[in-house]
Amino acid sequence: MTNESVVILGAGIAGVCTALELARRGRRVTIIDQAPDCLLRASFRAEGKIHLGLVYANDPSLRTLELMLEGALNFDRIVGRLVGEPVAWDRLRSSPFLYAVLPGSLCSADELASTYAALQGQYESRLESDSLTYLGTRPRTLSWHLPEYEAHEWLAPEATNGIFGTAELALDLGEFRRLLQGALERADGVERRWRHRIESVERTASGHRLEGRTWEGEAWSLDAAVVINCLWEDRLRLDAQLGLAPHRPWVHRLKYRVLGRLPSALLNLPSFTFVLGPFGDIVTWPSGRVYLSWYPACLREWCSELEVPEDWQAPCGGEPESAVVQEVAADTLSELSRITPGLSAITVETVDAGIITAWGATDVDDPESTLHQRHEVGPWVEDGWISVDTGKLTLAPLFAERAAALAIEAGA
Repeated sequence: MTNESVVILGAGIAGVCTALELARRGRRVTIIDQAPDCLLRASFRAEGKIHLGLVYANDPSLRTLELMLEGALNFDRIVGRLVGEPVAWDRLRSSPFLYAVLPGSLCSADELASTYAALQGQYESRLESDSLTYLGTRPRTLSWHLPEYEAHEWLAPEATNGIFGTAELALDLGEFRRLLQGALERADGVERRWRHRIESVERTASGHRLEGRTWEGEAWSLDAAVVINCLWEDRLRLDAQLGLAPHRPWVHRLKYRVLGRLPSALLNLPSFTFVLGPFGDIVTWPSGRVYLSWYPACLREWCSELEVPEDWQAPCGGEPESAVVQEVAADTLSELSRITPGLSAITVETVDAGIITAWGATDVDDPESTLHQRHEVGPWVEDGWISVDTGKLTLAPLFAERAAALAIEAGA
C-alpha cells in the first residue's frame, strides 16, 4: 500500500461509497464536488427506487434485469458495511410498488408476466445465498399478477390493462443522504473539497493534473496518480479530455420531480410505476410524503453534447424558474389525476430537477431505444484513470466496490 491520496471526482452515491470503501481499506482519499456537500444533485433528485429489474422488461437479453437484481440484492450489505453500523432500513423504505400497465405500453401484461417469471427464476437461484437481502427484506416473490378489482380503490376504472404487485421499494433520499453524509464525516483519511468545479484534466509524467475553480472563483489544481471519475453528467466531458470519448451515442435528459404531501384520503396510497413507456411514478412513504413524476410533463430538455447547457445548473441545484415550477406541477398533477383520482389535492412542496445520463439516441417511446437497457455500465480503467458509469443509483454501491479494487490494482 502506498501513502498517496486517491482523488475521487463527484460526491454522489457512487463517489461517496467509493471513498468510504477505500478509506475502509486504509487509503487516503480526496473527494471533490461542485455542490456544497455530498449527495445533493442527481443522487438526491430522483425517485430513489432500488430496482429489482422489473422496469427494464423491454431488454430482450434480460441482462439489464439481471444486473439490477444483483445490485439490489447487494445494496444493503455494502452500504451497511460502509457506514459501519446497523441501518434501520424499515425507516428508509417507501411503500411497495404496484406496476400498472397503461394503454400504449410497449409490452402487454402477458409479455411482462413472462419476463417477470424469467426474472423470478434468476432470483430464486440467488436465494440459495443466505447473505443476500433487499433493503432489509427477503421476499419470496418479486412480482405477482393481481386481479383488476384490487386496483380499483386507487385507479380510475379502465385506466390500466393489467396490474402487478411487486416487492420493489424506494429509499427516502433525504434520510439516506444523511446516513452516508455522517459516515463520510466520520471516515478517517478522507479530505472533502466542496464547491470545487472541475474544469480540466491532463496526463502528467506521474499521473494526472486536475484544474478548476471554486464557487468564489479561486483557481485550484491537484496532482494525483490515481483518479476515479464518479461524476454524473460531467463524466464524459472529462473522459474526452484524456482522449477517451465514447464511441456510441449518449443523451443527457433534464427531468423534473414533484414532491409533496398526500391528502388524508390518500394516506394509504401504494407506490406505483406505470409501464411500459414514457409514463411515470408515484412513490409514497408512511409519513404521507409523496414523489410524483409524469414523463411527458417532467422531461424538459434533451442534450447529446459532452457538456450539458449551463442553464440546467439552476434547477439541478434546487433553484428552478418559478414559471417552470408551476407548469411542471400543474401538468404532472393533471395527468396523474386521470389515472389516480384525488392526486390533484396533494400539497406541492418542492419542484426541482435532476439529470439522467444514459446510452441511447432515441427516447423511451421507441421500443428499440437503448434507453431500455442499462447493462453496458460499470467502472473501467486506463493508466490510473478510472471512470465509473454508474447506470442507476441501484448499482452505485456494487460499482463502488469494483472501482475501489481497480484503484488498488492501479497502485493506490
